[in-house]
Amino acid sequence: MEIIGKAVRIYETGGPKVLKYEDVSFDRPKKGQVRLKHHAIGLNFIDINMRNGAYNLKAFSPDAQAPYILGMEGSGEIESIGEDVVDFKVGDRVTHCMNLGAYSEIMNIPANRLIHLPSVIWTGSKACKKKNLISPQWLRNIKDKSYPLWRVDMLFSNNKYHDISIIKEGGWHFSYLKTPEDIEKKLKAYLHHREYDVNPAGIEKIKKMINEKKTIYNLKVDMRTNKFDGGNELKKIDLNLLPSYISNNKNKFSDWIED
Repeated sequence: MEIIGKAVRIYETGGPKVLKYEDVSFDRPKKGQVRLKHHAIGLNFIDINMRNGAYNLKAFSPDAQAPYILGMEGSGEIESIGEDVVDFKVGDRVTHCMNLGAYSEIMNIPANRLIHLPSVIWTGSKACKKKNLISPQWLRNIKDKSYPLWRVDMLFSNNKYHDISIIKEGGWHFSYLKTPEDIEKKLKAYLHHREYDVNPAGIEKIKKMINEKKTIYNLKVDMRTNKFDGGNELKKIDLNLLPSYISNNKNKFSDWIED
């Protein structure tokens, strides 16, 4: 059965404006194929080089026909399977790489190009009150579920608990929602920010970057350059694009949200 899904396609090579987000018709999976519903896709320089013509698309996918759906990797869930597919079933979580056509909600792909994903789902960051912290490693090892009280083994375990809370869509990493003083304290304390000890910005410069709405830490430069140069400007986004927990509790975070 034919199905309609959204995809990003190009009819010609060129700049970003050649990218077209549009409805695409997909046939039922053929023999040896599955229909994959993408949950996530990868964005890479290979996609840019295909879009601007630096790479020959046909070299990667000789059978592809214009308009081309870009994207070479993704992961998601199998929606349906074609004939002779024995290693996968509907509902399996899978991933794939180096398969043209990932910039789409759905994709028909040969089953032999897929890899099973483990049943474990990433649950984001873990946190606790400082007074309860035993060690960072203890926090990492805590199981990602709340156990029922009848589980007696909790009494003998240091990683199983019944009173943990899991916040849906709350796993964003907001590194610098702190005062300038606390930001510098964080940077001085973390070993993976050793470069700050070599070239510190100082509290006054951090304040200036905050007022000018610039990033504290520049991810776009390598280690040979000062990463604390305030080189990237922050852009305001709609509150609805943030995790629902934040938009539903915006008064609690009023110090960090600009109207």
